[in-house]
Amino acid sequence: FAFALTRGNSDTTNLSASFNANRRLLDDFEWLNSGYFLKGEKDGEKTAEAAGATTRLQWSHTPRLFSYYEVQALRDTFKDYSYRIMPGAGAGYKLLAEKDRTLDLYGGLSWVVTRYESADDTDDFLGIKVGDKFAWKFSPTAEFKQVLELTFDSGDLGTYFARFEAGVAASLTRDWAVTVSFIDTYDSEPMTPGVKENDITMLAGISKKF
Repeated sequence: FAFALTRGNSDTTNLSASFNANRRLLDDFEWLNSGYFLKGEKDGEKTAEAAGATTRLQWSHTPRLFSYYEVQALRDTFKDYSYRIMPGAGAGYKLLAEKDRTLDLYGGLSWVVTRYESADDTDDFLGIKVGDKFAWKFSPTAEFKQVLELTFDSGDLGTYFARFEAGVAASLTRDWAVTVSFIDTYDSEPMTPGVKENDITMLAGISKKF
């Protein structure tokens, strides 16, 4: 969670929050959840509004081979997304499975449904998704995590969007940590003229483990 407020020569308010909630349902079956929220205002005008969430069931068939079944949701008014929902499934392989480092490579299919605010229109396509997930606990009190995903329109591979996330968490106590996250989203063909292809978000704050 992070909050910033200025008053006087500038009048700004910025709020951000993120979460991770994971549960091992069985020895070889996990439920993985994550999400974030960002909102900002300057002099009474909205400067940022975005939210995203992912829920995934991951089934390990061998120590390295797994399949996944997930739903992703995104809202970003500055990208003109009223919402983007992506249910999908696929398979992956743990290229690294060490105590302090893991690297997963995965791919599959997603049904991409996007509702645009300005056009009051909905677009959908079958997407081909590829990605990786890396985690490195580089000290007893600090860890680095990274996710990269690309989803291509199966009917036009030149149409795609990408999401990159990277973050560092450093423990202050057993339950509290300082976190810094970087999120980059890219849409190769924005629906609305004037909307930029690339958006970058930086989040910094305090996190608590439960």
